[in-house]
Amino acid sequence: MKTKFLRGFFIDPFKAQVHAIEIVNEIHVWHQVLMCDCFTVCRLGAPYAGCKLDLDIWVDDNGLLREPVWPRFKIRNGLLCGYGLVLATNSSGESVSVPEVIDVPSFAKLMAISFEPYQIRLDPGDYIEQITRSLELELPGLVRYCRGQ
Repeated sequence: MKTKFLRGFFIDPFKAQVHAIEIVNEIHVWHQVLMCDCFTVCRLGAPYAGCKLDLDIWVDDNGLLREPVWPRFKIRNGLLCGYGLVLATNSSGESVSVPEVIDVPSFAKLMAISFEPYQIRLDPGDYIEQITRSLELELPGLVRYCRGQ
């Protein structure tokens, strides 16, 4: 059986970047990508008028309980902390790929993404693992970056 990949966006507040990725449609992989044991979903809604899919962002449910709190980012005026995984949702509530017509720059602008300058309150030296992280190297065959996006 062929492995099913979903196209989505990975929000990395340690690097203040958004990446287009393809990720295996398996929850245990999502936990590894988000570096958490428990996650939650926040509904972002339809990315544009006429779109039949909604966007969701998956984040660490215990993110605010970490000591110290990991870097934060804003998306559509909501403040979230830790990593974010954005996927689309169909009318049945299943996670599906984000449409190809949505690229990283238009997504970031549409969702008004901004990053906290966390270096003011946290020592970047304490987060070398996160700052140098590469999903493709950490999870080979399970996550891949979409080139040219």
